[in-house]
Parts: sequence; C-alpha cells; structure tokens
Amino acid sequence: MTAPQGPTTLTTSAIVDGQGIDAADVLVPLNEAAAAIDEARTTIAVSDNDGMTGYLSDKLTAGEGITLTVVDDGGDETLEITNILAAVPTGTILPFVGAVAPAGYLMMYGQEVSATTYLALLQTLLANSSFTLTLNAGTAFTAANATNLFTSAGHGLANGTVVLVSNSGGALPTGLSAYTPYYVINRTTNDFQLSTTPGGSAVDITTDGTGTHKFHTHFCLPDGRGRSLLGVDSQGGSSANRVTASAADSVGGSGGAESVTLTANNLPALTQRVGQSTGTGTMAYHGTGTTTTTEANINYGSPNTPISVMGPWLAINWIIRY
Repeated sequence: MTAPQGPTTLTTSAIVDGQGIDAADVLVPLNEAAAAIDEARTTIAVSDNDGMTGYLSDKLTAGEGITLTVVDDGGDETLEITNILAAVPTGTILPFVGAVAPAGYLMMYGQEVSATTYLALLQTLLANSSFTLTLNAGTAFTAANATNLFTSAGHGLANGTVVLVSNSGGALPTGLSAYTPYYVINRTTNDFQLSTTPGGSAVDITTDGTGTHKFHTHFCLPDGRGRSLLGVDSQGGSSANRVTASAADSVGGSGGAESVTLTANNLPALTQRVGQSTGTGTMAYHGTGTTTTTEANINYGSPNTPISVMGPWLAINWIIRY
C-alpha cells in the first residue's frame, strides 16, 4: 500500500503565520490517508493459531455451510459468519440425485454410524418413542453394583465416548435404561463407568442385572433403499386411515411390496358359470363345443402368479440431515 504523499514541512505555525498554502497540499494527503485507513479496515490480521481462524478453516475445508458476509452499517463494516445448515433441522430427509451426500447430510442406506459423532441425530431419532432404532452388534460387559463399574476385557472405549446399552435373556442393571445415550467416564483397559452427562458423575446401579448385557457405540440409519416416503397417517393427531396398516401411524413404520400373488384368499373368484342342469332339460355351452347336462366353470388368468402393484417411479437417493 502506497503511503500518503504531501508536504513534509507543513506546520501549525506556518498556517498561523499566514504562509501561502495550496489547498491541494492539505486535501490530497488527507484524502489519501482516509483511503488507506478504509483499506486497512477491510484487512483482519490473524495468526494461523487463532481459534476462530482454525474453526473457519476446518469448516470451510470440510464443505460445511459457512458463509462470510461484509455488512455496511452506516459506514461501519461488520464481518458476519453464518452457518446456512443451521436452518435445516436435524433429522430432515431430502431427495438427492448426487452420488455423495453433501456436507451435513448422510446417505440413508441403513449403515452403522458413530453414536458419538452423530449424537444430535441419535437424540432426534430417540425423541420419537415409536421409532425402532437398530443398533450395531455390540460388545458384552458385566456389572458390579458395589462399585458402579462395568467390565469388558480390552473394550477399547475412550472417556467421552457415547454408548447405548441393551440386554438379552434377562434385565439390565437397575439404574441403566435401554436406548439412552451414556458417556464413558473413568475408563481403564478393562473397566469403565457411565454418566448421563459428559464428564459427569457415575450412574448409580443397584443390581448387577441378569442375562447378557451389551454396549453399542454405533446405531443404524433409516434404510431408504427401494422405498418411497409416506406421511405418517396420524401426524400427531388422529389417524386418517388412508393407509390402514398400523405401521403407518408410527415414524419409521414400513410396509408394502413390489408385487402381490393372486390367490383365492386375496381376490374374488374369477369364475363364470357356463352350463346349468334344469332337471327337465339342458342348457347348451355358450360357445363352440357340445351341450352338457352338468354345470361347468371357466377359470381365467394364472392363479398364484405375482402381479406388479407399483406405479411409475423415478429412483433417487434419500439423505438425512445430521
């Protein structure tokens, strides 16, 4: 940036003494100085280690929805930082034609994802009590209520890891609940405790439980492969019964098929009676052939053959906001 140019010997005393001064000698350097100040105001000097710079750099590199806007407020310029993804609620599902989900979204093909990384999405799914959440295979552990310790050899958990717990063949230790996110605390190689808050106090368990206990670090996303989306038939109110299947009243409910098999149990009989015995005479067969004195049926179509019940469709990807 070029430094402002102007007279170097101009002094207050010179003005007071009434020396002849060209107006340009004063106005030009002042204008140049003002421009230099404005230019300097648009430049923010920060170091590579600055926390905000690092945050923005990471977010912009990851493709997060961060925008930077300079707002002129009556001559004062302010740098506004906006996260455009914040306006999209967690759990929002959208159709998408790209092959890779954009930043802030995941493809919905039923894959396992980290409960720690995607805690907000996990909590959104769990907030609807009717949604059936599928967990990963999990790892077995035992409980000791005297110390509130859980033991699983070489569990590999770190403090702060989010886990969910489950039980089969018995009951969880009293004090723990299935489908509740817990945070690992006080972990050692083979033991750990759980808290309901990050770094909080240990959950107090009063029994060791029975059966097999497991902890789960991952949960499965909804699987949108080969499915269209249906508005929940109740939507928080009474059922409209446009879809009468009970699953249609719950978020995550599913049903339907590409085709159905026609049988005597799901369709009216497709039968035409073509002959009739009158007792005193006969009725001729309606068509070519011979007359008959007994009743006869004609069956149409191919019984037990599947038929398509799908309308025209266009395949797209479903993505979910995390």
